[in-house]
Amino acid sequence: MAVLAVLVAAALFAQDQDKDKYSLKSPSGIAFSDFRGYEDWSVVSSARTDDILKVIVASPTMIKAYKAGVPGNGQPFPEGSMIAKLQWKQKKSTEAPFVVYVPDVLTQDFVMEKDSTRFPKTGGWGYAVFNYDAASDKFTPDPKSLSDCGQTCHVAVKAKGLHLPPVPEPLNHSGKIRSRNRGGGFMTATTATAPSAAIIEAIKQKAKRLSILSMMSTTMAGSGHPTSCMSAAELVAGTFFYAMKFDPKNPNSPGGDRFVLSKGHAAPVLYAALAEAGVFPESRLMTLREFSSELEGHPTPRIPGVDAATGSLGQGLSVGSGLAIGARMDKSPTRVYVLMGDGEMAEGQVWEAAAFAAHYKLDNLTVLADVNALGQSEPTMYRHDMEVYRKKFDSEGWATEVIDGHDVAAVLGALDHAKAANGRPQAILARTIKGHGVSLVAGKEHWHGKVIPKDQLATAIKEIGPAIDLPADPGKSYARTSLPKPPSFPAPAPPDYDPSKPVATREAYGFALKRLGAVNPHIVAISGDVKNSTFSEIFGDAFPDHFYQGYIAEQNIVSAGVGLAARGKVPFLDTFACFLTRAYDQVRMADISRSNINLCGSHCGVSIGQDGPSQMALEDIAMFRAVHSSTVLYPSDAVSTERLTTTMAGRAGINYLRTTRPKFPILYSKDELFAIPGFKVLRQNPQDKVTVISAGVTLHEALKAADQLRAEGTAVRVIDLYCIKPIDGKELAKEIAATGGRFVTVEDHWAEGGIGEAVLSALAQAGVAPAKSQLLAVREMPHSGEPDELLDAFGISARHIVEAVRAVS
Repeated sequence: MAVLAVLVAAALFAQDQDKDKYSLKSPSGIAFSDFRGYEDWSVVSSARTDDILKVIVASPTMIKAYKAGVPGNGQPFPEGSMIAKLQWKQKKSTEAPFVVYVPDVLTQDFVMEKDSTRFPKTGGWGYAVFNYDAASDKFTPDPKSLSDCGQTCHVAVKAKGLHLPPVPEPLNHSGKIRSRNRGGGFMTATTATAPSAAIIEAIKQKAKRLSILSMMSTTMAGSGHPTSCMSAAELVAGTFFYAMKFDPKNPNSPGGDRFVLSKGHAAPVLYAALAEAGVFPESRLMTLREFSSELEGHPTPRIPGVDAATGSLGQGLSVGSGLAIGARMDKSPTRVYVLMGDGEMAEGQVWEAAAFAAHYKLDNLTVLADVNALGQSEPTMYRHDMEVYRKKFDSEGWATEVIDGHDVAAVLGALDHAKAANGRPQAILARTIKGHGVSLVAGKEHWHGKVIPKDQLATAIKEIGPAIDLPADPGKSYARTSLPKPPSFPAPAPPDYDPSKPVATREAYGFALKRLGAVNPHIVAISGDVKNSTFSEIFGDAFPDHFYQGYIAEQNIVSAGVGLAARGKVPFLDTFACFLTRAYDQVRMADISRSNINLCGSHCGVSIGQDGPSQMALEDIAMFRAVHSSTVLYPSDAVSTERLTTTMAGRAGINYLRTTRPKFPILYSKDELFAIPGFKVLRQNPQDKVTVISAGVTLHEALKAADQLRAEGTAVRVIDLYCIKPIDGKELAKEIAATGGRFVTVEDHWAEGGIGEAVLSALAQAGVAPAKSQLLAVREMPHSGEPDELLDAFGISARHIVEAVRAVS
């Protein structure tokens, strides 16, 4: 195999003791990503010409000095030219080019011998030469270069990445690694003793087992993502077996640390870690993806130690943020670790969560980013440019550190630094190799989601470590037998409204939360920067430690709610209902997580008026009805709103409350109760000809229509269908049967998936066929106007209800 001699030039720090700022850089197009040097280095040029690789790395200070005419090689450099035009030809055709890093502090003459592999020791220069062996995928320092370099060049190079340990105490200022972010925070080494060689070796062996077990289980299953597991093996091993407090007998214990596998397709490495920790036997891993096994293709909370379903990428950091907030509220020392992939960091939700976590200074939250540079179909957007990821997290206010993700000592050191960080979350950005350790797949494209072929598995395992013999699995399930449920709480004070004064249901929602907060300490509210419209600010003013501003980031809000619920909290999440559409996947994943979250969507339908269709939720009922575990509630007055909000707080699953902008009269007494499922009959007479079914704003239109029809001599039954899902179809059928099987539904929603179709579905399941019906709904694209004007223009006003009743009676 070819051997690459890599010349690394490094400045002596003695002349500039102020330079205690370190960063980890990755010049564009260069494979090496972990080089600790001066803060302001940047890539000036990188180009390949034939067998020559030119790389110029310099700081603004250096560029300025050269442009001012500081001579090099005895001659001034022309303005705009490449700084030093450093280039070396390959000594042999089998060798790759040299890579040269130019230091910051050079402001004096320097001499460089043409085609030389050595810098003459003039001025403040030092250097080190590394040899790379492709067969072992290792770098080793050249002893002669190290002796020449002295203490300037600190080297520990492995796995195609330069990992430089902390420099001596005078230069490193007590081990602080500068994290260039808002507030100038540090990710600082702990005062505890560094992990011993024995601990490091033990974690290395654990990582090897995790990789091997991931290959074995996926090959047995015939599907899965082993290469995505192998890139993360050291990160997972270090987290589970060095950093985390974890009780295998109670993996979801509130007192233990939490691990969220955001890159859910790497489930086998998580399952392997749980097995190695003793949660279930290793033999269970061989049931991966089987119908009878709890070890599904992507994690769900059926598995002990898992708090949320992952696999729809980009959501784990939000879940972790919710878990971290919950732990803080409990005054628990729990730490939360989130393993992410670089592919999913293209998701906008990741950066919603990063901003949220930094804003709330969640220093009990650590991200481990597995940057393996390969996506499903091609390399990821930034490949191994670690600087891009560092800048992103830095800009949000995180403490960051870039490491070689296969260097166990570096992984453990970074985990120690993270634990010691104060006032900000931490991001450990790990440069890794997809399929690490196995030459068949390591760093190669088109292996995503593909298993090691059975006939090549033994060879692949041999490259990492000894084979693992597992007994046949006895078939015992280790699935969790119970999942978190909302805690019980005393009844809050009853609603207290003046019956003569109309109240908007959105406002009643805020009062309901306040009453709940007085009796249930687990209530937490997050608002999407609309707290003054949804009125959750009423709760926030009363219980500021239980209210979080989620800003305009609905996806993060929903997934953070999942984390809170896993921690035993009762989250209420609010925004305009139309904006919940952008978080629908997060709601879907919350459902798969068996989570208990409560969502309030306000400003529904055309009744919001002048704001226009971009603000009108007309698909939200259909959206939430389609969620498996959902309850869909649509109150029509303040009393029903409060009662239903209280019911949501104690109800498992995905609960959705639809509130409206206009104010409505009080319909119910403060003692009225609202069962789930259920409905209220507001008008009835033995002579009723038609049943009119509605909820929310159009219920009040139905009551107007009933009064008009009664004046004309036609009696109609009016039903408040406050619970749209579930519907008691048999009871509803009885009311419709009393009016000859004739009914009309009316709703401020699209016809598709709304109240009308919900009623027809419930009747069909009850085995009842209506005699005659009409479904009134919004059927044309609305536009701005007065609320009453819009209700009439789009066919859902009292006038249209009267016409529909006449048509079916």
